[in-house]
Amino acid sequence: MVIKRKPIAKKSVQKQLTINDLAIMVQNGFTSVHSEMDTRFTAIQLQMDNRFNEVDKRFNEVDKRFERLESRTKKIETHLEKIDVRLGNVEVRLEKVEKGLEKVSHQVETLEGKFDSLQGVVVNEHGNRLNAVESDVLKIKVAIQNK
Repeated sequence: MVIKRKPIAKKSVQKQLTINDLAIMVQNGFTSVHSEMDTRFTAIQLQMDNRFNEVDKRFNEVDKRFERLESRTKKIETHLEKIDVRLGNVEVRLEKVEKGLEKVSHQVETLEGKFDSLQGVVVNEHGNRLNAVESDVLKIKVAIQNK
């Protein structure tokens, strides 16, 4: 099939379009649209990739911060465990000290009782000796006066 165009001007060249020419034109149009769409999709893909890369960078930063926090938390937990062990040791030592203090208190009470008893004995003995000395002094005075 041949399509004839009407001449626009007297000097215009007459062009004839064939179905093959139309098919080529349509194909060129699709190719052009396809190429333009590929270019647009590629640009959009690049933008998406850039945005995803930015998001990935942010997540990596968050991951690093989280890892640092986890590391600090582990260090703190380790120190707390050491403190717990030390406190346990201190508690055991304090219990021993308390038991020792109870023994010492009991021994002090026993010694105080013995001291009081000894003091009483000493006072009695001293009193007896004092009385004996006073008695001897009186005897001497009486003997001196009688002479």
